[in-house]
Amino acid sequence: MIGSLERTSHPPTGPARIGCDPKQEKSPCQRIIRFYSRTESLLSRLVTSCSILEREHAMPAKAKTAANGKSRPVTSKHLAAALAEEHSLTKRQGGELLQNLISLITKHLKRGERIKLTGLGILQVRKRAARMGRNPATGEAIKIKASKKIAFRPAKELKDSV
Repeated sequence: MIGSLERTSHPPTGPARIGCDPKQEKSPCQRIIRFYSRTESLLSRLVTSCSILEREHAMPAKAKTAANGKSRPVTSKHLAAALAEEHSLTKRQGGELLQNLISLITKHLKRGERIKLTGLGILQVRKRAARMGRNPATGEAIKIKASKKIAFRPAKELKDSV
C-alpha cells in the first residue's frame, strides 16, 4: 500500500502521507522517518550555530574571520563600545570620547604637529613636492601637484606584539 493515501480530516504529513507501516524494517517509512529526524537534528544544530554567531557578532572589540579568510575590520563603533564597557560608560559616552580623541588628533595634524602615542606610534604630516609623472594609458608626461600626506610610523612595542 505504498502509493495509497489515507483519508483523514486534515491532510497527512510525513510518513503517514504515503500509508506504509513505520514499524516495518527498512521500509520507505523508516527511511523517511530517519530522514526527517536527521533533518530536524541538522536544523536544530544550525539554529544553535546561528544564535552563537549572532552573539559573537554583537561582541565589539574582537576581530572575527569572514568566510573568505580575511579578518573583518574593527570600526570606531566597536572601539567605542569596548571603551564604554571597560570604563563603565554608556555606548554614547564611549562614542563621544572616541570622537573627541579623533577630532583632537585631526586638529593637531592640521597644525603640522607630530603626535606621539606611546606604545602605538607616531602620526605626522609629510609634504610631498611637485613632480613629473606619466599617464599610464597614453605614456604622456604630466605634472603632479605638491601635496600633504599623513604618515604613521608604528612603535617598536606595536611591531613586536604583531
